[in-house]
Amino acid sequence: MSILVVDDEPMMTDVIKMMLSLYLDARVVTTNSPHEALEILAGDPVSLLITDYFMPGMNGLELIKTVRERQLSMPIIVLTGYYDSPELKLGNQTFGTFEIMGKPWSNAKLVERIKLLTAAAAAT
Repeated sequence: MSILVVDDEPMMTDVIKMMLSLYLDARVVTTNSPHEALEILAGDPVSLLITDYFMPGMNGLELIKTVRERQLSMPIIVLTGYYDSPELKLGNQTFGTFEIMGKPWSNAKLVERIKLLTAAAAAT
């Protein structure tokens, strides 16, 4: 399993990578740039994408829109403090389903959702 984590805050990507490495048998790739994330996705198959919502240059919703336009169907989790944003909820209906989880998150719940989403994606 390969997980791509995108957040403009390096501390966040470091914390998420360390936590996922402890709880999952997965290769975790991180970036602090949504544009770099698109480059990574163009070259490597990814089982799951985790992204922040508010980031400079390209927000998480714009990243998801581009990912879906490229016909990439991996599960996506948006980790954000703005989980009740109307724009994010509308984007979920427009750009294909993705999970929305609030910051701060529960490590156990995040790991559980990753396992369920990747298992469901592998079954299809």
